[in-house]
Formats: sequence, C-alpha cells, structure tokens
Amino acid sequence: MERTTRSLFGLAAALSIGALSCASTADPHYGTRPAPPVAPRVWAQPPYPQKVVVTEPFLSKAAQETPPQETPAPAAPPQETPAPEAVDPVDAERARNEAAFEDDYLRQKERLFSTHAGLWLAIVDGRLLPADARGRPAPAATLDECVAAADAANAAAHHRFLFRIGEEGDVVYLDPRAPNHSVVGMGLKLALGITASFDPASGAVTWTRAGKSRRFALDRGEFELRLTDPTGRQLAAARVSDSAGYAGYLLVDASLGDLLDAERFEIPGRALLRAGDQIRELRRAHLRVQLPELDLDERVPAAIWGE
Repeated sequence: MERTTRSLFGLAAALSIGALSCASTADPHYGTRPAPPVAPRVWAQPPYPQKVVVTEPFLSKAAQETPPQETPAPAAPPQETPAPEAVDPVDAERARNEAAFEDDYLRQKERLFSTHAGLWLAIVDGRLLPADARGRPAPAATLDECVAAADAANAAAHHRFLFRIGEEGDVVYLDPRAPNHSVVGMGLKLALGITASFDPASGAVTWTRAGKSRRFALDRGEFELRLTDPTGRQLAAARVSDSAGYAGYLLVDASLGDLLDAERFEIPGRALLRAGDQIRELRRAHLRVQLPELDLDERVPAAIWGE
C-alpha cells in the first residue's frame, strides 16, 4: 500500500513538471511579463475634520511663578513742574458777577425796569443787592444806599457792579482820533450845563456854568480836572483833554481807573469806541467830577481804557 501511494505522488509530480515545460516552450515570453498593475489604495475622508492643537512647552512650577525679568529703562531726568498761573482776583470776581448779571438780573430785568427804573443795584460776590428778606432784589433810591448794602455784604470785594436800572448794557461812541488817554466828552458838558470856550491867544480853555466860570491853562492840549471815585474816598488830579469828537462823558486811561477803584464801581456792559474801521472795547464805571468853582459835584459814567 505504501508503495502504491508513493507511485501516485510521483506520477502527479511528473505530470506537473511536464505541463510547465510545455507552457514555457509554447510561450517564449513566459516568465518575463510584468505583474499586472495594482490599483492604488484610496483612503476615505474621516467623518469629522481633524483639529491640530498646539500646546505650549511644559514649564516647571518655578518657571511659571517667576516672571521674566526686564532690563529697566534709564530713568528720565526730573522735569520741573511749571508753576500754576496766578489768577487775578479782580478777574475772578468779575467773572462771578458777570454770571449773576446774565443769569439773575437779565431774567427779571423787564419787571425791575417797569417798577424801579433809575434806582440803584449792586452785584457783589454773585448776589444782587440790596435784597429783601426773601432774597429778591430791592433796589436802593440812592447810590450811597446801594454802596452801603454792597459794603455790608463784602467791604473788601475786589470787584462789584454798581448801576442804575436801565443804564446797564453796551453803549457805542465815536471818536475819530481814539487817543488812548483821558478825555472830557461832549456828553458831560451837555448833561451838566457847561459851556466851553477856547482862547488861542492865551492858550487856555474856560468852562462856564450857571453864571460861574473856571479857566484852565492848557499844557500840550491838556488841563487838570479833579476826579474821585463815587464815594469821594479816592482822589486824583487827572490830566484830561477837551474833545468835541467824543460823545460820551469821560474817557479815562487804565492807570487812572485803577487809582479811582473803577473795578469796584463798574457798570455791566461795554463801551464800544469806534475809530475809523476799528472798534475798541472799554469797560464802564461810575466816577465823580468835582469843581467847587462851578458848584459842581456830580457822578457820571466813564469809559475805562484797558491795560
């Protein structure tokens, strides 16, 4: 039996070798053909896009707690702090009083004018004075009463308005020369009944009022006139010129205005002085003219030149 099996296996092997021999004999290219192409593998897109996360390198706890040290910049040289500009107390108080004039007085001007025209009011420390028990304006009959109320409120005030109801506000004057010095205008002479005459031979001007006269010697077109503040406390022998072109009462230079405390008797509003194509803005204030020879002692409005 074993021998028979071996014979069968041998026969099968011989047949296989023979078949291969025949195939190689019939096909000269047998064994030299390239292998059939293999289709490339296609990878399917994953169902969800992949996310790439970049992580910072691991730092130890000590490295995390210690901040990086920066090289300090060189210190800048110390700079001097500019000193604050000094505030003029007159300007500061004027601003406060102007606000009260615009916000309080003008709001009730029509009512006050209809019942108190020509009476006196003052504005001191932002308040209208005199005032009644309820704080409402109670205008004074005279300037002296009004000054007393202003002094009682603040006798050391650097600035205050003092005016007759109806005379506040801007006025316009014309002076073709605009000399920037003290001038007596036509308004003063007309209001006080003064007649002025000039004598070219003697170079003097004469004022006449109610039958009385006062002669003034001229020096470079100027003469000396006694002026005071409205209370008569401050006195100045002012050098003025007589101008027929200036329609106002008085035009006073800034230094004379300071000497006569004009900022404590200021009238709200401006004096607009037109000279040619220019308009100069001046302040207004009450001053006092005294001429005993003419029985003259009157308070008049004046325009004050700026600094």
